[in-house]
Amino acid sequence: MPVIAIMALLAIFLTGGPAEEGAQVASLGANEKAKQRVVKVGLTTSLLLAAGFEQFTGQDVDRSFHADIDFLETVLSYGLNADPRNVFLLVNAYLNTSQQVQGIAYFEQLLKRHGVNMPAQVRATHLSAYAILRATYADNVPLLSRIGWVTDTFAILDEAKDISKGEDVLVRWSAGIIYAQVPFFFFKRDAAYAELSWLAEHPETEPVMGLYREVYRHLAMLYEADGDEARAAEFMKKSGYGRNPPKAMFMSWFTPENTGASMAARPTLEEIVPGRVFALYGYGFSDVYFVT
Repeated sequence: MPVIAIMALLAIFLTGGPAEEGAQVASLGANEKAKQRVVKVGLTTSLLLAAGFEQFTGQDVDRSFHADIDFLETVLSYGLNADPRNVFLLVNAYLNTSQQVQGIAYFEQLLKRHGVNMPAQVRATHLSAYAILRATYADNVPLLSRIGWVTDTFAILDEAKDISKGEDVLVRWSAGIIYAQVPFFFFKRDAAYAELSWLAEHPETEPVMGLYREVYRHLAMLYEADGDEARAAEFMKKSGYGRNPPKAMFMSWFTPENTGASMAARPTLEEIVPGRVFALYGYGFSDVYFVT
């Protein structure tokens, strides 16, 4: 995730950001569901984007086609998704293809269209994902509008934390990573330590294997900036990045090394059934399971 640049203090008094993109879409009423749109070609039937999301088609000449984005945008456009993994898979795809502009516009549409019907936990997940996209785009916001853009992003995170009562690990993950990278005059360093340290101390809460590697990496960056080289080295090793951490944000354990590629931070032996079934991770692309 790019580091949000330090802005001129004059900008503190200004707000704003890029104009919202995409067609206007009306909010659905309480308990109102979007009607399915399908197309039949020969013997196949395909689901189309829900009404109001047509501009996000993968055929847009201004966007590079990405099958995962096309699929997830279609499925999520109906507002029925409750699985946070789908939301963050879409965010990761936007980041990997540098399509934050489209992602921001999409989540704005999604929240406006379906927000009233989202359970609190689901809305919190969508808000934190939206905040991640905004934060990664902040360096592209005009300098005099950047302070307002960042503080608005904080407000989105605050809403997500309020409605999830501070118990959603994805909200904490998003907040910690964003807080860790903003300039000092936002006074978010203590909050970054608090959110990231809590996650690091509760690895059992990791929803998907590999998601917390960014927690460890950003803690390492914080400790390094504060001169604690021992703790920085400890967390960087735990992240699995080694001496050459990437500039992009990863949400998996994929790690290229001199000896090849691995899908785990380090070789790990896990006891699935005590004394009977074991799993071995971290050797190439394979997970090895064996019974004794």
